[in-house]
Amino acid sequence: MSLYLIPVLLSFLSISSASQCKPLQCGCMGAHLFEGSWLFQQGKSPPWCIPKSYEVQKPPFLYKAVGNQKMNLVFGFTIREVSEVKDSDQVLTIPMYLSIHWIENRLVIDPNHRSWSDNSTGPTNETTEEAETLKNLWRPNLEIYGLEAFNNHKILGEMAGLRITKGKVVKYDIKVTVEISCQMDFTQYPFDEHVCAFQMGSYFYDKNSMTCSSTYFDPADETDFLERNLQYTITFRKLSAR
Repeated sequence: MSLYLIPVLLSFLSISSASQCKPLQCGCMGAHLFEGSWLFQQGKSPPWCIPKSYEVQKPPFLYKAVGNQKMNLVFGFTIREVSEVKDSDQVLTIPMYLSIHWIENRLVIDPNHRSWSDNSTGPTNETTEEAETLKNLWRPNLEIYGLEAFNNHKILGEMAGLRITKGKVVKYDIKVTVEISCQMDFTQYPFDEHVCAFQMGSYFYDKNSMTCSSTYFDPADETDFLERNLQYTITFRKLSAR
């Protein structure tokens, strides 16, 4: 039996709220707007902050120039295996590392902050933040088509990370186990083959407002990792974004 899993991308989005001064907001931490430009107090201001006018319910593309109101979500999938295939339920269980990146032009960046040249907690030109910080920012509300279950991994806390780049890119990474349905036809058993699509999309926006791109990484390409599911031959294929 052969099984093909195909990651596919569409588009997406989401919501929250903020109005009063919060710890990450500019003006609370040594960054001030003066005559249309941001001024930073050396040694007192953070590498980045959120302006007080920030509306967490609104997506970033609404603040772009008219005619250019579109944004792109970049997805990364790192999948080592399909850990379980339930024939009777026609469901796949897939552990993965999922990353989501997007540009948030409303963030205020101190380009001269020393954190951008420090690589002790991550790549240069990026700062590492607590994953909970994402609650203060707009974030996409994602849908996975055919989703049966979505489980976050936790030890002392959620296995997730957040980075903000000097170029105002928000990078969120999380380890999850996803169960998706896949229609299977066993008429050719035991030589049956199945193609299963992994698709993500948005309740709110279509391709006129939001586009998507993706990268897929299979660690088996670089290691001798063996599948636990020896009953199946599983092949991953990447489709172009739609």
